[in-house]
Amino acid sequence: MMDDSELKENNINDKYLSTTKLAEEFEVSRFRINPILSELGWIEKDRKGWVTTKLGNSLGGKQLEHNKTGVPYVKWPETILENKRLVETIKEIKEGSSEPKIESNEETGFREKFIAKHRAADGHFVRSKAAEMLIDNWLYMS
Repeated sequence: MMDDSELKENNINDKYLSTTKLAEEFEVSRFRINPILSELGWIEKDRKGWVTTKLGNSLGGKQLEHNKTGVPYVKWPETILENKRLVETIKEIKEGSSEPKIESNEETGFREKFIAKHRAADGHFVRSKAAEMLIDNWLYMS
């Protein structure tokens, strides 16, 4: 027979989505979901994990802790998949920069020639995924 805590955990697992499941649904890296949710103001970095904010709570986020490590994490209701703000943010990230390219008959400069089209975790647009984005994301997460 299951005790109340096991029953509650099973209900949360059935009705709520982990960030890994969100990443699968939106077809983005699982490492990008929490920074995206943080930029939206729904979660905050805490200790070794993530905690929900007042805004995140209002959207149905449930604060949980890993049984063995005690690391905090958040699960989201299935309705979050239809949240307009989240869907638009994911779309922007997948498409890259929506800023118009600068047309010029003169010799183009560095910024015009190499458009910053990769969006880092903190929202900055960078030119290089391998170098600039890696550094930007590391600095932001630290």
